Amino acid sequence: MMRTIAVAVVAMIVGGAVVAFYFKNAEKETSKNNDSARVEASQPQGKVPRATKSGRSAAQMPPRSDVMEAYGNPGGDRSTSRPTLANATKPTSRPKNAATNKSGAFSAPKGWIGETPSNNMRVAQFLLPKVGKDTEDGQVVIFHFPSAGGTTASNINRWVGQLEGRDDAKSSPIVTRERQKSSGFDLETVDVKGRFVAQVVPGDPERHNKPEWRLIGGVVEAAGGSYFIKATGPEATMAKWESSLPEFFAMVTDLLRRAGVKPL
Repeated sequence: MMRTIAVAVVAMIVGGAVVAFYFKNAEKETSKNNDSARVEASQPQGKVPRATKSGRSAAQMPPRSDVMEAYGNPGGDRSTSRPTLANATKPTSRPKNAATNKSGAFSAPKGWIGETPSNNMRVAQFLLPKVGKDTEDGQVVIFHFPSAGGTTASNINRWVGQLEGRDDAKSSPIVTRERQKSSGFDLETVDVKGRFVAQVVPGDPERHNKPEWRLIGGVVEAAGGSYFIKATGPEATMAKWESSLPEFFAMVTDLLRRAGVKPL
């Protein structure tokens, strides 16, 4: 048993070192190319640079935000890297409809199922139960990257680049963008429909291939780092829950306002 524990500890240390090494190299590549937004801006809308068998070029390195969405920030801690929301959150009597973090609980629209955030860059995450013949559930995640989130435009473009046209890689996804004010914050939203082709693992050539997929995202521009709300899932499932997303965006901005977070 002691040997098993020792092996597990070593595996965790090695895994952490690998992720840290990746971030160090990703930062070098990002600096070398100015920032991830430049890389994405050079691509046609809806396209993502493809990796080759011979290795990754600088343009093929995934944006740092992609990595943090997937893995979080090594060594980062949500309780110290962002303003606390404890004073603005309220306990819920429906635990399945609340996602918790170190600051408290977020109420959620009826039917959403709260989940424990999978990494330290996720403020909260929810599951959207699948409907009809869909084989996967949808998901809503709130991210906060205090010092490395990138611009609103670069993140919206990055999200759009995770989908392509429904028919083939030469066609573009259906994209709708909107900018509005919400509780004093600038909120930019995007709605993308198409085939989901994001990298399975950031920086790896293997990609998802999910037809009839949808991404609805929102960026709340705040001092100290924007908040990114990203909802993804099969089109039918997303159609079921899309009417509750504006309500959720408004709830998040009101929560931030009451927590003392300032608009950008």
